[in-house]
Amino acid sequence: MNENIASHDEKDVKRYSVNQLREICQKTSSNPAREGISGHVVRFFSIFATMLFLRTRLSPNYVTVLSVLVFFIGVSMFFMGTYMADIIGSFIIFLSVILDGSDGEVARFRKTAGRLGSNYVEPISHDVQYGISFLMLGAALAIRSETPVFYLLGGVASVAKLLYRHFESRFWHFYHAGITKDEIGSIKQTYESLPLLERLASWIRRHIYSSTGFSISCILFSILGRLDILLWFWAIGASVFCLLLAGKQFWRIRRDKTL
Repeated sequence: MNENIASHDEKDVKRYSVNQLREICQKTSSNPAREGISGHVVRFFSIFATMLFLRTRLSPNYVTVLSVLVFFIGVSMFFMGTYMADIIGSFIIFLSVILDGSDGEVARFRKTAGRLGSNYVEPISHDVQYGISFLMLGAALAIRSETPVFYLLGGVASVAKLLYRHFESRFWHFYHAGITKDEIGSIKQTYESLPLLERLASWIRRHIYSSTGFSISCILFSILGRLDILLWFWAIGASVFCLLLAGKQFWRIRRDKTL
């Protein structure tokens, strides 16, 4: 790495090029289970938002809060019930995902990354988004079409996604609490040795049933004029992945002779 980049001046942001900022803010260890096309798309745009935030006094946590507010502005557009409002709302949601990627980049540049942001603010912001957004989408579709079933679908999608995140978090802390960074890296490397179907399921969940995947699918289904299919897609898919995860964890616990 260039010495000037390695010892970057936090007070003089303007002297850095986009590529230099990418080197500082986006150089992280790749994980094949997490990185994909959607992640690269967000990274491409997020650095430009990061350049703007670095010229302000906004902390990374405030950037996270801003991304959540922008997200719900986008979801609220669905209540207007017009084709153009749906498309605009979807792009606003995608903007919120870009802002969500900027908070970590701002933290890395300013060297302020800490437990509060990564272990509390960031996860809580996603829980709030998943817990409310599908309910809002379901309510908007129910009002627009006078079909109450969309209320149910919104609730199912929200509960299933939140339960998945809860199961995943609790299981990780039960088995891996207190492990070192090297041990975490070793766990990540085992991804390549997983069976093909398990790797495919992991890829689908991380790149389609994720915040980035939700924003992109919102754009696609809005253009098609079928947000109703989007909600069905998430209600069914999130439920299936939640049940699969619960079954996998139960199977592992049953086979664990140390418990």
